[in-house]
Amino acid sequence: MSYFPFDKLYNLTQTASSMFGYKHTEESILKMKARLTDPINHPMFGKSHSSKTRDLISKPGKLNPMFCKHHTNESQNLISDKRSTSVTLYDINNIYILTFKNNIMLSKYLNCHKTTIGRYLKSGKLFKGAYFIRS
Repeated sequence: MSYFPFDKLYNLTQTASSMFGYKHTEESILKMKARLTDPINHPMFGKSHSSKTRDLISKPGKLNPMFCKHHTNESQNLISDKRSTSVTLYDINNIYILTFKNNIMLSKYLNCHKTTIGRYLKSGKLFKGAYFIRS
């Protein structure tokens, strides 16, 4: 038994499962839009944070845990490795050429912008008539 009327809810399925591939119904989309048309529904509508709260949120100066600290080169490299997705370059015959740490490294190698690499990675199209880029 549900504590909420299901017809009033959106963005939910009646059974616990993955939302992968789920498409919102037109009815759900209309409910979401209706909820956002009236700003009074927002929990902070007509309110503002006090200066004390703003100071706590922003953690200025010495309150900030990274104040006057810098990541070491080793830490920066570890962060970069964790956040990077490797990309591989193949020739026109799908023969492996090189693997790069991320889009930026490949963009430097190919002398183009990183967003260009991202576009070709998503599209799967041939880059400069000679390369395929895959992750």
